[in-house]
Amino acid sequence: MTTPDGAPRRRRISTKRVTLADVARAADVSAQTVSRAMRNHPDISDETRRHVQETVRRIGYVPNLMASNLASNVSRLVATIVPSISTSVFADTVSAASRVLEPAGYQMILGVTEYSSVHEEHLIEKLLGRRPDGILMVGTKHTAAASRMLRAAGVPVVETWGWTKRPVGSLVGYANDDAMHALAQEVLSAGYRNPVFIGSASDGDERARARHAGFTRAMREAFPEREPRFVDTEGRSLTLQSGDEMLTRARERHPDADVAMFATDILACGAVLGAARRGLRIPEDIAITGFGDFELATAMDPALSTVTIRSDRIGTESAEILLAQMRSETTGTQKVDLGYEVVLRGTT
Repeated sequence: MTTPDGAPRRRRISTKRVTLADVARAADVSAQTVSRAMRNHPDISDETRRHVQETVRRIGYVPNLMASNLASNVSRLVATIVPSISTSVFADTVSAASRVLEPAGYQMILGVTEYSSVHEEHLIEKLLGRRPDGILMVGTKHTAAASRMLRAAGVPVVETWGWTKRPVGSLVGYANDDAMHALAQEVLSAGYRNPVFIGSASDGDERARARHAGFTRAMREAFPEREPRFVDTEGRSLTLQSGDEMLTRARERHPDADVAMFATDILACGAVLGAARRGLRIPEDIAITGFGDFELATAMDPALSTVTIRSDRIGTESAEILLAQMRSETTGTQKVDLGYEVVLRGTT
């Protein structure tokens, strides 16, 4: 077929969805009975409920949750903001939170900042537009605009993976600077005298900046006359290859360095693998430490010295706090310090 001007007429693709009325006709019951059966209303018999449920499955009906949400002012959504999904520890946190929230009827919608505070601000704006019932986020430092939006959202907020005196809402985490300070002290106690810290100085990676601060504090306490050694990753992605490259750069800039202390296990593991390819002995030629105790850490040969963070427990505790607040079972904010553990293994 063509239009009056001779152009081909586009065929309209049907987008008709199966409705609650369709279920009612197929089940030979009223629409009200279908609605009540799907809400497990006590007036509906078990036999009728099973019949309606079987009909729903047979014809492929999916309830319109948006309409239900508008009526109840409850979305059953939890906005979840993480810096990366390629890092196992953040995935562990999200997975643990999901195991608490999903059985309670809440779904997580995920946003990834890629370590950009500006992108985080845009994500917060867009996710709040979906009217989530709660917000779970990695990080405690935000732009001024992002902080204002979070405080004005009127829903529970839980920040994680850090520590601050002024959280936006509740807080579940630990002090990154204290953790790296403790690791540096252990390294110095083991006899190393020329550590170099390798990590990001980017505003978007607040955890790496805090760990650098903890390293710097430990070095200035031990060697007040020396400037602490630091090599900036300069925006490199957190990959094994980047870790290999950064170890090479650190040794070029600081040839007397006897231990490379990375801001994260991913980079540290890449350095361990790269060192082995180059014939470097670990820890005899260069010792290496990481942070996070990722799954790869214990798979290295030798196993990686690092700081253990209970990423799964961060997710569980955060989700439980959110759930209680979304259900109005608790009021006020909570602060839960989960701490950390320094673990020295074969790379030192």
